[in-house]
Amino acid sequence: MKIIFIAFALFLPQVSAKAGEAFSDIAEPISVARASFDEKIQKDFPGQGDGLLWRNIKNYSMGVVENEREVIIVFMPRHDRGSLIGGGGEYRINKNSKKIEKFRGYE
Repeated sequence: MKIIFIAFALFLPQVSAKAGEAFSDIAEPISVARASFDEKIQKDFPGQGDGLLWRNIKNYSMGVVENEREVIIVFMPRHDRGSLIGGGGEYRINKNSKKIEKFRGYE
């Protein structure tokens, strides 16, 4: 039993370090996309009625996937019960430059 615990204790810090490195690779692209999308929804929706709901970035679900070259971040609006209802958009952020390569709005 002690051998299993020692092996687990030695392995765990390596897993945590690798997870931290992986997140740091995508944290900045996520921040870039989130700031851009927040700016977009502030411009696109009025500050009254239903527009207030869609102007709040907290009313969007976010999905993230990466490949060798880019991080893809998708924003999908949800209503107050959390179910997806359409709209939103997709950002493709270059991993090296951390710049937006492409934005595609969803309707």
